[in-house]
Parts: sequence; C-alpha cells; structure tokens
Amino acid sequence: MIRITKITHNIRELFPKLSEYFSCRGDIEFAYLFGSYSSGKVTQLSDVDIAVYLCDTVSKEQYFDMRLNLFNDISGILHTDEVDIVILNQADLILKYQVVNSRTILYQRDQNKRIDFETRVFDYYFDT
Repeated sequence: MIRITKITHNIRELFPKLSEYFSCRGDIEFAYLFGSYSSGKVTQLSDVDIAVYLCDTVSKEQYFDMRLNLFNDISGILHTDEVDIVILNQADLILKYQVVNSRTILYQRDQNKRIDFETRVFDYYFDT
C-alpha cells in the first residue's frame, strides 16, 4: 500500500541490514521477506512485506507495540515507510501459509524452530 512516497531507491541493497538488525534483537526467532520483493514481481505500487515470529518471552499484550516498534525501526533502515509488518504469532493460517510459501529468510535464531513452524503451517493448511 502506498502511504506517503513510492520506493525510488534500490531497496534490495538494504536487506542485509535487516538481517543484522534482527540478529541484534533478543525477541525475534526468525524473520522473512515475502510478497513482491521476495517473488521478484516488484511494481511501482509494491511495499516491503516483512513477517517475524516473536520469542515465547514476548507476551500477546506486547504484540501491537512490537509491531509499531518494528515498523519504525525497519522503515528507518530501509529509508521508506512502504513497509508492512506481520507478527506471525498472531496471523491467521492463510496468511502464515502465504508467507511461508513465498518467503525469503532474513534471519533465524534457531533453524529447527523455523523448520518446525513451517512444517506445522503446511500440515495445518493442507489439512483444512
């Protein structure tokens, strides 16, 4: 969704900085890039879609504030407000599937936890 200004710079060059950012935080298990920037189908109207899975130490009451904090930080790193943040811990199954099915891994604290999450998403999605 176009909020204020379109993305006019090569934003892909900044994605490694996101990995660094996530690795410095103690509250994120893994993070994905998904959507048009992950699939390579970027248009003038594309935004940057980021999905994160928060550690168990983060309470559900903190999710909204975490999303705002992540938006502010990531917007600063990418030099654009054309960012959409998804908290996977609270996302519905269809959105989780869309993320996992088209994801680019930006960061993972523990590969086994990420793989377990992806396996559960695929299992639940194909069972419904």
